[in-house]
Parts: sequence; structure tokens; C-alpha cells
Amino acid sequence: MNLHINNITVDDTYCEAFSGVFTRFIITASDKKRLKRAAYLSTALPSTVFGKSEGGIEAWLDPTETPDGRIGAVVQIWVNDIKDSDRILASELGWRIRQGILVVPTTSVFNALESGTSIDMMAPVGYCADGYQVEEERYGRGWGCDVYFQPWLLTTLYHFPVVF
Repeated sequence: MNLHINNITVDDTYCEAFSGVFTRFIITASDKKRLKRAAYLSTALPSTVFGKSEGGIEAWLDPTETPDGRIGAVVQIWVNDIKDSDRILASELGWRIRQGILVVPTTSVFNALESGTSIDMMAPVGYCADGYQVEEERYGRGWGCDVYFQPWLLTTLYHFPVVF
């Protein structure tokens, strides 16, 4: 038996569900080793260290499915739908991106969810290039930061709808 909610089919199996606020983003990297490291670090780091959010890898992507033509992973980050959940999500994303993704060479992060609400990631992530960063548009979006020899890209906005 399948259940249908908001045009989404829910299979008849066990699952945990809660109201929450979430975001989806794509991580890309130059090779599988670096992509896996960034995806695993970004989904494990806050759960074990900070404990205010949950994250998981939704899918692995071929180069034809990513904005910059490199291999990628779709990641979801969730927080409970409570007071200040948008602020908590922004803070958690900052930690995950800054400490789990951008520390891995060659990585970039792109928004993968469109909605009516967004977070400007400049404050939570901050500048990581000791004054050597540049804001620019690449692949039709975002802001970039060239650190020494390897550029990375972080798109400006992450969208997060409330799910009931």
C-alpha cells in the first residue's frame, strides 16, 4: 500500500518523520576521493559534534547533472521546526560547509532547492581566504573565492521550506 501526500508517494515501510526545516545542496569536486570526503564530513560533522541538525547524502551525481560539470553529491540538512529554526539551520550550514566541505581541496557547493525563503551564507560561512577572496559569478550563480592555486565556489543562497 502506498500513501500519497502533496503528490509524493510514500512507500509502506517503517520510517521516522518529523516537521522540520531543511535545505538541499550539491557538492562537487575534482575526483571521487575528495567528493566522498566532503560529502561524508558534511553529513557527519554536526551530528556528532554539534547535534542540532541531521544530514544525509541523497544521491551521487554524474558530471552531466552538476552545475560545473564535475562529479557531485546531493546533500540534505534538516533541523526540527522550532522557534528560531531558520537561524539554527543557517548556523549548522555554516559549520558543515566551513568545517566539512571547504576544507577539502577542489570542492564547490551549489544550491539544489528552490523555494520562497533563503539564507545568505556569507555570514554563517564567512570569508576563508585571509583577504585573498574575490566575489564573482560562475556557472550563472554564486560567489567564488580563489585561495592560492585552487578556486572554490559557494552559491549565495540556500532555500529551506518547512515540511509538515
